[in-house]
Amino acid sequence: MSFLKLDWLQPGMELQTPVMDDQGTVLLAAGMTLTDSHIALLRGRGIPGADVRSPEAETVTEPAVDENATLEQAHERFRHVDTKHPLIAELWRLYLQTYTPQG
Repeated sequence: MSFLKLDWLQPGMELQTPVMDDQGTVLLAAGMTLTDSHIALLRGRGIPGADVRSPEAETVTEPAVDENATLEQAHERFRHVDTKHPLIAELWRLYLQTYTPQG
């Protein structure tokens, strides 16, 4: 079983576990084979990814991330706000955590 971010899901992958929204409503059942329509549904609902059981899941590699470009994008996105404000500082931290490689 592998959790893959939404951008890495591909048609043909099989769901290991059901995909649910914030209220616990099952959007896609375990065992379903993903299609382009399913992936679009997940994107539209803001679902970050899914647990998949598929040979393809083992061969999917994370796209290379340029940390300098990510930092430049973060600065561009946050250019009009006070990044020292506690709430904005937390958003900044979460943005970098989400869009920079871990490890």
